[in-house]
Amino acid sequence: MDHFLDLVGSTLRIDTPIDADTPLISSGIIDSFDVVALLSMVESEYGVVIAPEQVDVDSFDTPSQMLSYVNDLRS
Repeated sequence: MDHFLDLVGSTLRIDTPIDADTPLISSGIIDSFDVVALLSMVESEYGVVIAPEQVDVDSFDTPSQMLSYVNDLRS
């Protein structure tokens, strides 16, 4: 998880400290442009393809949810 948090923070240049359960989308920390950058990073780093319509606050709001989603795609 630490590696994933580092990737999220560096990709999005987030100044606010985040942890695995920080809501990024619903809190407004990131916007739709950031989501696109995040998807690109995740797809590149983890070798998965994520359809934009699959991204919502129920499945992709926190780093923990994101990593769980990615792990589900990889299994």
